[in-house]
Amino acid sequence: MINQAGINDFYLNGIEPPDCAFKRLEHLKYSGLALVSKIQPGESVIDIGCGNNIFKKFIPNLIGIDPVYDAADHKTDLQNFVTDKKFNVAFCLGSIMHGNSNDIEQQISRVVNLLTLNSRIYWRVKPGFSNSNLDKFSWTLNDHYVFAEKFGFDVVDYAWEILNTGDPTPDRLYVEWVRS
Repeated sequence: MINQAGINDFYLNGIEPPDCAFKRLEHLKYSGLALVSKIQPGESVIDIGCGNNIFKKFIPNLIGIDPVYDAADHKTDLQNFVTDKKFNVAFCLGSIMHGNSNDIEQQISRVVNLLTLNSRIYWRVKPGFSNSNLDKFSWTLNDHYVFAEKFGFDVVDYAWEILNTGDPTPDRLYVEWVRS
């Protein structure tokens, strides 16, 4: 079971000022601000775990949800987010990583239920991430293929990225899923 209170506390203690978040997103080649160019006019986007909601000023039809950050359009976690709206695109940029395999599958199911039939999910995950006492899922590229197939998506692109500009070692995995 996901420890939402522990997750919220973890992020509250590591709040990143919006200008730092923006610089980090500028730096990411695939899962940063480059994602803005992948959104077509009129498409609706849900940003799961939007943090400071940086993408909001670039994508007019974006709704950001986050249980911690006040900048979110809806300050709630994924499981408690309620809407009748269906989205064309989901951003899951470091947000679906807490819990075990069953927890991850339930979170993916929730994301998929928020999407239209022809939709995309953009991911950024950190395989092996465990710098806290929270239960974290150690994503692999193979996990993306398995989960994508299970939910009717295809993995159409992936790449390794460097988040920490002081360390040239790629440590984040960008993955794009498409359902058509």
